[in-house]
Amino acid sequence: MDLINTAKTTVNVQIHNTKGELLWEGHNTTVMSGLNLLALMLAQQAGITTYSGLNYCSIGTSATPIVSPQTQLVAETYRLPFTSLITVTNNQLAVQTFFPAAHCTVNIQELGLFAMATGTANSGTMYARVLAAYDNSVLAQDLIVTWSVAFNSLD
Repeated sequence: MDLINTAKTTVNVQIHNTKGELLWEGHNTTVMSGLNLLALMLAQQAGITTYSGLNYCSIGTSATPIVSPQTQLVAETYRLPFTSLITVTNNQLAVQTFFPAAHCTVNIQELGLFAMATGTANSGTMYARVLAAYDNSVLAQDLIVTWSVAFNSLD
């Protein structure tokens, strides 16, 4: 059986202001380190006791095209932990991160979803990266970034 072609991951990202207005929406790429993370979490390997799940969202200012081997944002500017786990139902996970204006007053060109990360830039394992197009440097709004990750069968 070809496991690679029997399942897929779909990741969507939205940026809202605190009034709930949609400012930007897009789809992203699950990078190789993210796929490897899933494989490691599913495997039972000697000496490996724990893999923590997704826990941080990062924003950056680079519009460099996404390539699968990337393991970090190209120009990370801020990262914060998830502020809420919205749902885990029907093979879908949704999480949100609240970015106060002081942590996101930049021209947002990229976002990253990380596991086993800390507040230190480029820490952890990048699961996914998306190219964005939202300039928050003028309005300097508080932002809410929502990630939705769905696991689907190709049947």
